[in-house]
Amino acid sequence: MSSSGKIQIDQLTGSENYIDWALRIKAVLVKDDLLEPIIDKKLQNDSKNLKALAIIQLFCAKGPLLYIKACSTAYKAWTTLEELYNPKGFTTEFLTLKEFFDCKLENF
Repeated sequence: MSSSGKIQIDQLTGSENYIDWALRIKAVLVKDDLLEPIIDKKLQNDSKNLKALAIIQLFCAKGPLLYIKACSTAYKAWTTLEELYNPKGFTTEFLTLKEFFDCKLENF
């Protein structure tokens, strides 16, 4: 677990905790007034971008961090992780439905 001040957030380890991680990191970025760099790809060379990128990197475990090591902007790091761990499309929906239909009471 890492922290931003007194906030405790688990590091991003992969698709299993991406959604929770993304919501919490967005909240930290909003709190620190750093949300713009992950929304606007034109903000590349200002201090807000560097701070937002640092927060994203600090809250990533070793595996996800290697995927964004070459990213120089918070926007690029954010979108890279989103595309990697939160894909959208037919395959994702199919696998989700398959998992739902294969769900059995004894598994819980």
